[in-house]
This record gives sequence, structure tokens and C-alpha cells, in this order.
Amino acid sequence: MGHLRVGGGKARIRCQTCPVKRRHAPLVSSTVSVMRGLTEGTRDLFSHGVTVGDATCVHGCASASSYGKAIPATQGVVRRGKKGGAMLAIVTDELSYDLETAVSIGWNWGIRSYELRRVYLERAPFYPEAFFELLPTLRRIYDGIEFVAISPGLFKCPVDHWSVPHQLGLKLDASFRLAEMVGCRLILVFGFERPAGKARELRPPQRVVEALNQAAERARRNDFVLAIEIEQGSYADGGTAAAQLVEAVDSPALGINMQRWDPALTGDPWDVGFERMRRHIRHMHYHGINAPEFGGAEPGKDFRWAPKLAALKADGYRGYISVETHLKPRLERSEVTLKALRRVLEEAGVVE
Repeated sequence: MGHLRVGGGKARIRCQTCPVKRRHAPLVSSTVSVMRGLTEGTRDLFSHGVTVGDATCVHGCASASSYGKAIPATQGVVRRGKKGGAMLAIVTDELSYDLETAVSIGWNWGIRSYELRRVYLERAPFYPEAFFELLPTLRRIYDGIEFVAISPGLFKCPVDHWSVPHQLGLKLDASFRLAEMVGCRLILVFGFERPAGKARELRPPQRVVEALNQAAERARRNDFVLAIEIEQGSYADGGTAAAQLVEAVDSPALGINMQRWDPALTGDPWDVGFERMRRHIRHMHYHGINAPEFGGAEPGKDFRWAPKLAALKADGYRGYISVETHLKPRLERSEVTLKALRRVLEEAGVVE
């Protein structure tokens, strides 16, 4: 069992029984202030961790449970040991801002993979300490759950916004630490907002490319992948625009988070945009748009999700597709959207 050691401004737990190094191995405890740990630069703290009591040994003591095993660099982009096709996930705050409630509901709906955005009303990566205290308990109760992506809202602003240096610095660092702690390698970002009231540029300006290149290079050095979310009003407002942005940056650590867009606003037909960005897709969001139970069309039906998912399966895509409704009533809409997505997955021949 570990014991707390505090010194030099750092709070660490040391395992007295680790058989790998035959010496005290560093651990982290759920009761230690994680935000303090985020600033310590302990990037590999959870890279080989497993639970030891309330702590996590980075070398993986044989007597420990299965929490937090070695994380491959492709985690969150590739799920090993599964058949081909997109794997089902859900954004936790589409169920509840309370993480335990969200996982409990998702578990009873048959969901084992989760995307983190807002928890206790706080957006990633700056969660309250209660989040980190809860993680070991959640993993023990709901054995087999995984967190496949985090969404810290990076670059959802104009490129000249005062906060961009902060986002490229401290916030990106904190996002790396959070992703490491929950065991994923995928971080969802945005493509910067286009200037309001100006003609839509066909190609991204150099300043946008340079900022994203800086973020992607830091992600590459730290073995993470960034996925730019398609977002109306951004430089990634459609499949073609998102592909152009990713190709301008030209980094293996930058891809696309695909979701439905508006062809009328972008002039980018869905099938054309999909083919243009197809090889860059690292994650997907499935929106609950006017579900039939609420008097509208089935979510995503006009987007022709099934043939697109079948095409990605043929390409060898083995990432995730997350339910993200953005609609209320939250639970009812999420349940309807989940049912619709499961039908689409079945139609596409994708094993959930």
C-alpha cells in the first residue's frame, strides 16, 4: 500500500511493493490535488498505471486491479481487439453534468465508452477535485468503462482573441494531463471562428494554420491526437473546409471530428465533403436532429450516415462515434438519438 510523501512542492504517493523497479515507484492518489499535479509535468504518471488501494502505481504492481493499464499512443483513435467499424460512445453531459449519474445511466443503456466535456458544470480540462476523487470508484463499480476523448473547447474563438496564447499554453498542457489521467489520447478542438460579417474565405488564413500547427506539433511530441470538430462559423464548417485546414497544417497529430454540417451555408454537399475528408476522420459526433418522437425526421437520416459508416469500416476505421444531442429534454433526446444511431450502425454492418 502506498504512503504519502510531500516535498519540494510536489505531492506523491510511493508504492513500497512494486516488483518492477525493486524500489519505491511513484503513484498518484485520488485524494491528492490533481490540479497541482497538472502543473508538475509528470506526463508519464498514468502511462502504465494500475490501481493500488486508492493510488496508482506507474509500473503496475501484480496485486493491483485492472484500472489504467498501459495506454497505447493510438488510444481514442483505435480500439484494439474489436471488429471493424465505429464504436459507440456518448458525451457524458448529454446524460447529466454529474459524472456518476451520467455513467450510471449510460451503463444501463449498454454504453461503456464516454467522451468528457462538461462535468459538474465545469468544462474540461479544469475539473474540480471531486471528479478525480470519483474516478477510481467509478472504475471499480462499472468495470470496463473507458474515456475515449476529451473536449476542452480549444480554439472556439477568433484566432486573434486574447486567450489564444493561454489556450496554446496552459490549457493545452492541462488537456494533455487530463487525457493522460483518464486514459485516452484523443483531444477534440475547433478550427477558430471566421470573422463575422465578412465573405467566407475558401482557404484558411496563414495565422490560423500556424496556430493549429503549433498545437499539433505539441500534441505529436506528447503522443496525442487532436481532432478538429466541424462547426458552423469556423474555418472547419464543412467536410471540404475541414480537410483543407488539416492538410494545410500537415501533421499526423491532427485529424477531423466529423459531424453533420449545413450545405446551404457552405456550398459543400455532404457526400462531396465526406469523400474529401474521409482519410482524415479520427472521431465522429452523431446529433439528435428533429427525432421522430418529437415530430421531425430521424436524426442524421438526411446525412446518409449508414453508407458513410460502411465506407469508413471498409477503410479500416476503428474509432468512435459519440452521441451528442445538444437538445432538450436532455435524457429523452439522448435516448431517442441513441436508438437511432444503433439502427444506423446495424444498417451499416458495424458491430457496436
